[in-house]
Amino acid sequence: MKTVKIIALVLSLTLLLCGCGLDALRDMIPEKTYTHEGVSIELPSNFIDYSTTSLAEGKDFVFANDQIGVMGLRESKEDLYSFFGEEYDAQSYANLIAELYELGTTATEKDGFWNLSYTQEVDGTSYTYLCVFHETASDFWNIQAYCSAEEYANLQDTLWKYATTVQFTEN
Repeated sequence: MKTVKIIALVLSLTLLLCGCGLDALRDMIPEKTYTHEGVSIELPSNFIDYSTTSLAEGKDFVFANDQIGVMGLRESKEDLYSFFGEEYDAQSYANLIAELYELGTTATEKDGFWNLSYTQEVDGTSYTYLCVFHETASDFWNIQAYCSAEEYANLQDTLWKYATTVQFTEN
């Protein structure tokens, strides 16, 4: 037991002295490919697949750890056309979502992806969601990477990476 405490202390001091902190430790967690029903994404191995739990109700997948979550919502192009009577591209679909959910924003384009962000309170905690819209032959995907609103500025690049590297397999 003393050996474990000594190793932990030495590791902590080493990281502190070389200017590293918890961010460096987080970066050392190996990545893993998570898959769920035709979707795959590379995330740190400390994420949990909540896709088959009640937390995923109304969503196609949810992967999360204690700091970040990534969830996806699929919308059939055919269903959109049947309901609204018009065809959408990724930009118009992103703006439709912003309008329907009264997010008070419009989509912007970055690195070839239409995206938007919004903040919402859930169970007394404010979360900021980065929504990145993907288009496949038959569907639109709203990939939402989120974290606490107070951590968003620090994690925005990480959320962007997760939301833009999702891969889809068409049936």
